[in-house]
Amino acid sequence: RKPRLLALQRRLAEIEGRTGKYLYHNSVGGPLARRNWTRRVWKPAIESAKLPDLRFHDLRHSHVAMLIGMDENPKTIAARLGHKSVRTVLDVYGHLYADADSSVAAELEKLVGV
Repeated sequence: RKPRLLALQRRLAEIEGRTGKYLYHNSVGGPLARRNWTRRVWKPAIESAKLPDLRFHDLRHSHVAMLIGMDENPKTIAARLGHKSVRTVLDVYGHLYADADSSVAAELEKLVGV
């Protein structure tokens, strides 16, 4: 198992009075229904923050865009996302690397003294 998952499981075991197997659960201890959570929690939070309509999954894409903007290694990004291969990162988010070519060209020009 992944170290983060094991750490989460240990933490959950420490939480006093915790029942059930879900970190976040519905009123009877079962899994949250995505549609209900979106309607009751996510949408009101988005409206309260006066943000444009966005999906919860958009946070994942924003996180990747920030990592790419920080010049993070695709292998590291893939690991953070839980992907087995960098290919998924490059296939899905490759368009965010568009500026990389111009910065690489500038660095090469400096290196060779052009």
